[in-house]
Amino acid sequence: MSDLQRRLVEIVRADPELMTVLTGVRDLDLPDWRLFSGAVYQSVWNALTGRPAGYGVKDFDLGYFDSDTSWDAEDAVIRRVAAAFETPLRDRIEVRNQARVRLCL
Repeated sequence: MSDLQRRLVEIVRADPELMTVLTGVRDLDLPDWRLFSGAVYQSVWNALTGRPAGYGVKDFDLGYFDSDTSWDAEDAVIRRVAAAFETPLRDRIEVRNQARVRLCL
């Protein structure tokens, strides 16, 4: 692991809210999930500029890939994710099946 990678891990682990989301989603075992960059790069920016953890993070964009592109399947995942978190955090996690994104184009 490079020094930059180690620093990124340190920054992410020092952000309690980001870690709550990451560990909570990990425990759900969604297929091929990723937390997209907004919350991560804001956490890094906060650390580099001396701002408190969580500053400016409006939401957490969570993507996963499931070949079942039905709305019912995605809705079930959205509900599972919501049930895994307490309010107000649950209201800030936006979930999308990336396999469905192309259906909107």
